[in-house]
Amino acid sequence: MADRMWYYMRDNEQVGPVSPEELLRLLATGTLAADVYVWAEGMSEWRPASEIVELGGHLPPVSSAEELMPPSIIRPKPVTVFGILNIIFGILGLLCTPLAIAVTFLPNQPEGLQLGPAMKAYGIVGHIIGFAVSILLLAAGIGLLHLKRWARKASYGYGWFALVWALVGLAVNVIVYSSMLPKASPETMPAVVGGLVGGMCGGIVGLVYPIFLIVYMKRPLVVEACQR
Repeated sequence: MADRMWYYMRDNEQVGPVSPEELLRLLATGTLAADVYVWAEGMSEWRPASEIVELGGHLPPVSSAEELMPPSIIRPKPVTVFGILNIIFGILGLLCTPLAIAVTFLPNQPEGLQLGPAMKAYGIVGHIIGFAVSILLLAAGIGLLHLKRWARKASYGYGWFALVWALVGLAVNVIVYSSMLPKASPETMPAVVGGLVGGMCGGIVGLVYPIFLIVYMKRPLVVEACQR
C-alpha cells in the first residue's frame, strides 16, 4: 500500500492522487465515510474502502442502518458531459446531412469550383456514412447517461472512427482544392482559397472531440461507472 497513490470519490467527482497516509487520515477522522469508493493502481475496479483489507483497521464504525443500504450508482461528470455532447452532435449530424447532400447537386456552380463525378460520389458516400454514424452517436449518448457498457464502447469506437475519418477528409480537402488553384479565375480564386483554408481549419477542429472521447472513455472512473 505504501508504494501506490490513491483516488477517491467525492460529490460524484474523482479526487486524487493522494498518498496512503493522507487517505488513512481522511478515513480515520471520518472526513471520508467507510463506504467511499477508492481506487489505486493494480485494482481492477473501484471498491468501497470498507472492503479493502489494508484500510480495514483505520475506518470509523459503520451503523447497522448504513450497512443495510446498497451502494449508490455514481455517474461521473465526464460521463454526463460526453453523453450530452454525443446527443447534441448526433442530432446535428442527422439534421445537416440532407442539406449537405443537396449542396453537392447545386446546379450552375462557377467554373473552377465544379466537382467531378468521383468527388461527388465520395461526398455522397461520406454523407451517408455520416448519417449512420450520427444515429450511433445519438444512441451512445443516451446509453452513456444510463451508464450502459455498450454505450461507452460505442463512444470509444466512434472516437477512433471519427479521428481517422477527419484525417482522411483533411487530406482529400487539401488535394481537391489544391488541384483547383491552377484552374481558378480571379473571380473564383477567393472561393477556392476559402474552401482550402476553411476545410483545413474544420478538419483540425474535427480532431479535437474524438481525441477527448478516446481519452475519457478509457479512464478507470468512466469504465467502472458504465458496467450495466
